[in-house]
Amino acid sequence: MKNAVLMLFCLVFLSSFVSANKIDPKTPWTPFQLSLTPTIHMFEKNNSVYGLRLNLFYGKNSNVKGIDLGLGVNSSYGHLRGIQIAGFGNINTIKKEKTNLKKAETKAIQIAGLFNENQYFKGFQFAGFSNVNEKNAGSIQLAGISNYNGQKVKNPKSTNCFQIAGIANYNNGATNGVQVAGIANYNNGATNGVQLSGISNYSKGTAKGIQLAGWGNNSRGKVRGIQASLIGNISGKDMKGIQISAIVNHQYLFIEKTPTRGDYKGIQIAGLSNYVNGDIVGIQAAGFMNRVDDDVTGFQASILMNKVKGNVRGAQIGAINIAKNVTGLQIGLYNQCERIHGLQIGLINNIRQDKTLFLPFLNFGRSF
Repeated sequence: MKNAVLMLFCLVFLSSFVSANKIDPKTPWTPFQLSLTPTIHMFEKNNSVYGLRLNLFYGKNSNVKGIDLGLGVNSSYGHLRGIQIAGFGNINTIKKEKTNLKKAETKAIQIAGLFNENQYFKGFQFAGFSNVNEKNAGSIQLAGISNYNGQKVKNPKSTNCFQIAGIANYNNGATNGVQVAGIANYNNGATNGVQLSGISNYSKGTAKGIQLAGWGNNSRGKVRGIQASLIGNISGKDMKGIQISAIVNHQYLFIEKTPTRGDYKGIQIAGLSNYVNGDIVGIQAAGFMNRVDDDVTGFQASILMNKVKGNVRGAQIGAINIAKNVTGLQIGLYNQCERIHGLQIGLINNIRQDKTLFLPFLNFGRSF
């Protein structure tokens, strides 16, 4: 009896406090709601609940501020503030409901056995299956399967979040924060932070931070940071940072019909090959081949070939080294350039504008 009186006192105190800060003053309200189904309840669904709501199978009200508990589904179509715990799912979205509000905002802690669904969300979400939000203003999201932030607007704003999902995280806009997924992370905008996945990470815009994937990383925009994977890393535009892969690194968006030129500043390390379709200032190291479509300022090393269409200021070390003009050093079995201000060391050395076309072992020039 004492516990029941204490709970009643707390409920009255809570309702008196929250009623002073009504979410929607235009709607009637109640400090307590008990619902069995959408049609069987103590008060009509157009009432706001400022206090405690208990739902057996399914409960729906316009606004909820306080504690919302249910075995099935907790549903609202206005503003939600507080804590929601459901055995099945939590829903807060307008979707054809008659309301004075233009959008449904959720600022809460949501815990559900299967799913959480909101129009605008900020807070903490945990779901056994998935978290789905039209817009995520800033949150921590944990899901057994997936986290989805749709941002169904013409100019989506940034999503500030920490996401962990068993399968995938998806954001339809720029993302600031951390994403961890068993399969994939996908951002339809820029990425600022960390992406970690078992298979792949994708950023449609500029990626600033770290991308780590078991299969591959792909940024269709610029990259400022680190990309590391077992299969391949792709930067669609300029890159400043480090790419490490067991197979390939590409500074080149090969899926485009007319790819944009991009420059690279940093380090590329690959088990098979590295490719840059612009200039590179830094280091390339590959088990098979390094290729650069413009100039190199730095160092290239590979087992088979280093090929530069432009000029090299630095050193090339590999079985075959090819460049236009070289200021520095070429070491390999076969070295070739148009002109050189430096030294060639190899079995066959070819300075194409020199009268001596092929010179074994050692060749040098000062032709600039």
